[in-house]
Amino acid sequence: MRKKFCLKEKVKPYRKLYLSRSGRRKVKNEVQVREVLKEFDFEILEDISRTVDEQIRLFAEAAVVVGPHGAGFTNLLWCQPGTKVLEFFYGGYTPPYFYYICQLLGLEYSRMVDDKNVAEDWSFIGMDMTVDVEILKREIQKMLE
Repeated sequence: MRKKFCLKEKVKPYRKLYLSRSGRRKVKNEVQVREVLKEFDFEILEDISRTVDEQIRLFAEAAVVVGPHGAGFTNLLWCQPGTKVLEFFYGGYTPPYFYYICQLLGLEYSRMVDDKNVAEDWSFIGMDMTVDVEILKREIQKMLE
């Protein structure tokens, strides 16, 4: 797929993207998360329809991708090796799908889990999450070093 659909021209990754969600698995304190990310010049990508070409370009140009677990992370397929990824989870639902994609594509993966004391269970698939903004600041600073 990458050979067929990736951009033909070479691009230098420069974008810092935050993937917002409008359905389930939203970030409860997203206003505060957005404020932190804006301090670091992140682009906020609202959960809207985009063409395949738009999605490919956004992620091919991404140096950093941050957001709550969801289908938008499938676009990591278009990222270039070395792109840094930070995925947010509710503690009871932390599937490794995008970790595996990152491993296969040479992306630098990390994650934040809001409640590590909750046992894993598929029934938590739709739970919203809270992001600790102080930890987020430290994680973003490390990613941008």
